[in-house]
Amino acid sequence: MAESSPKSKTSESSMSKKVDIRICYLPFRAMAEPTRMILRYGGVSYEDHAVWGEKFSNMRASKIFPFDKVPCMFVTDNDTGKKWTLAQSGSIARFAAKLAGKGCYPDDPVLCTFSDHIFELAQEMCT
Repeated sequence: MAESSPKSKTSESSMSKKVDIRICYLPFRAMAEPTRMILRYGGVSYEDHAVWGEKFSNMRASKIFPFDKVPCMFVTDNDTGKKWTLAQSGSIARFAAKLAGKGCYPDDPVLCTFSDHIFELAQEMCT
């Protein structure tokens, strides 16, 4: 699991305490880095799983990646055992922001849009 910084009890998401998170991406920053940064900022523990070469090809062939792409996030609810595989860097980052708390993702739909358009501009700069 990645190192996480301490967080205050008032700012953490209740869900962040009961899920295990594994980010699966290539061995460099790029499209998964916003999610990593958000989780670290929020003190949410996660495992960073880098895949490359034959390992990536085998995992891709097994169809575990939605849309045959990474990054993806594997989430396990520790209370229920339910598992999800989340796809697409934007939706993964927004999920991470909601888990992180600390005002990372607003509740107001208009403010969410402003947050999203800044994120999407940054994503376009990566491609």
